Amino acid sequence: MNATTPANPPLPALQLRGTQVVPGHVRGLSQPCLRVHVELAVSADVRCCTAIDATLDPLPFACTARRVEGVPPAARHALPFLLAEWLVRLQVSAGMVVWSGVVLEMLRPVTGRKARLEALVLVPGHMPGALSAVVAPLVAHVDALLQGSTADPAALLRLVDSLARWAPGGTNNRHFLREAGALGMPALQLPGGVFQLGWGRRARLFKSSITDSTTAVATAWAKDKGATNALFRMAGLPVPAQRAVASLDAALKAAAQVGYPVVLKPVNLDQGLGVEADLQNEVDLRSAYARAVRHGSPLVLEKHIPGEDYRVYVMDGELLAIAHRKPAQVVGNGVATVSQLVEQTNAQRRQIDSRATLYKPIELDTEALELMARSGFEQSSVVPAGKVLRLRRTANTSRGGTSLDATHLAHPDNVALCVQAAALLRLDLPGLDLLIPDIARSWREVGAAFCEVNAQPQMGGAHPWIFDRILRRYVLGKGRIPAVLVLTQAEDVTLAGGLAQALQDAGWPTELVQGSGAALLDRCKAAVMKPALGAIVVQTDGAGLALQGLPLDRFDVLVVSGWAVPGPQRQSVLAWLAPHVGGMALVDESGSLSGPTDAADHSCRSGLLRWLGAQRVQAVPDARSVPAAVLRFVEALPHGG
Repeated sequence: MNATTPANPPLPALQLRGTQVVPGHVRGLSQPCLRVHVELAVSADVRCCTAIDATLDPLPFACTARRVEGVPPAARHALPFLLAEWLVRLQVSAGMVVWSGVVLEMLRPVTGRKARLEALVLVPGHMPGALSAVVAPLVAHVDALLQGSTADPAALLRLVDSLARWAPGGTNNRHFLREAGALGMPALQLPGGVFQLGWGRRARLFKSSITDSTTAVATAWAKDKGATNALFRMAGLPVPAQRAVASLDAALKAAAQVGYPVVLKPVNLDQGLGVEADLQNEVDLRSAYARAVRHGSPLVLEKHIPGEDYRVYVMDGELLAIAHRKPAQVVGNGVATVSQLVEQTNAQRRQIDSRATLYKPIELDTEALELMARSGFEQSSVVPAGKVLRLRRTANTSRGGTSLDATHLAHPDNVALCVQAAALLRLDLPGLDLLIPDIARSWREVGAAFCEVNAQPQMGGAHPWIFDRILRRYVLGKGRIPAVLVLTQAEDVTLAGGLAQALQDAGWPTELVQGSGAALLDRCKAAVMKPALGAIVVQTDGAGLALQGLPLDRFDVLVVSGWAVPGPQRQSVLAWLAPHVGGMALVDESGSLSGPTDAADHSCRSGLLRWLGAQRVQAVPDARSVPAAVLRFVEALPHGG
């Protein structure tokens, strides 16, 4: 080499070649995905990337499945899989919801470059466009680690923050979407923070824990703590004495009337915001009023009711769950100070919880300091072993509280009381806050009072199973309606139109959707949003499917008739499409082979037999036989879909 000739720079250990958003569904994924094309060195040692694992939230159980398409086992390499899983974990750490496993679509040697591979990985997620913006920084970060650079966890957290603004708001939405994915329910994000779970007439709408059955009157009552208190009092349900207060003087006068201790709280704020409980005297009340009035909401003062704090969830007139809520607190060990105990507690929560958790860090604010002083402690005080030091007057999880499952402990009288209260408000899925000394004893014996009701309660802390139970109750048949995919020539509407009419005549209000590419996805989305839709027939010639994906994640029946696509291309499409066929495939052999074929094994039927099995593939003599065959199958489906 000439001394003046510059040496070729070393190739990156990991290099991004490009990304492509797939808005539909491919290769069995029930979510959209991002196709990521990378090049890598065969010798790349991923053991130096442990800092990534330590920084990001764990991979959800549902996403641990790795699928490989057409790559021999001996040629598989860890780095493409790990990159895809790190991209999933970035989303999960940001509060986004992912429930499909990653797919390695291609891995092969790079032509002309020794010891180099190129890979295509499919990374699922409900916002693949947002995900595409963080791929290049992550690849650069991984490459730097592979080249020997020091890890920078802050860089990863910046990527998490950039994704967080696209995450569903609140914890309930994330849990509902996660469980919907686990149950196989299709999900569609609508404007205003609303999610549609299911299609057509089987769909239900959720905005957090508000459903399409929750009335405006019910939510207005629950939102107004004064109105709820007055309504319950009129109905003979137990509530504390309450007064509306518009000034400090009014609050002091009301406290004198109902007697200390008292509670001061905003009339229309949620999650314990501004609530000042267990105020023992005028000094406490004056201090609490100065804090509460800053929230800008009208205030009410009520008699403090001693007892344990229980959140009772009722679903459609039946008990769903009960959480015993504990205020933010620390337990002494005889060695650590209050500040150290709080930091230890918060550190434990950071290790086991993600952004989707109900449990929030404990803050040593004015309220906490006042409660500590009442017990004779400061931040630097060592808390004796076993001593429980309370740091909040209320037990809201949004302010550092925790909860325990108490569903199995409830006395029948207490259950009946809560069901009656929910029915009075006409709320289908409320969270009722009941103060009672012991949930296992009847309220008629020990006394109790409702302090407030939530029309949109945050759930899941003590009951991770609660979202699964709600969805199984609300969304019949996984929210699915009969769906048929017809692969045929674009200009031929005879078969699909006749099939749609046959379903319509059989009692399923049916829509025929035709097209290809992005337009087909948009039309199908518009169709499944229609509340009366009972079935859908989708006709396409397959153009653009590999790039855009299927418009629906699952079809009950695939019909192939007169599909003029070259054999190898046809086999490629059918190979990745087959996992989306939930039921059977009908092949019209009178017209399905009108396109050129190289050999018999390129036929549609032989390929589908290989991927679906003989029990799920049926040949029909002609297109006229298709509607009857589809109807027989659809009518046998559970719940009609």
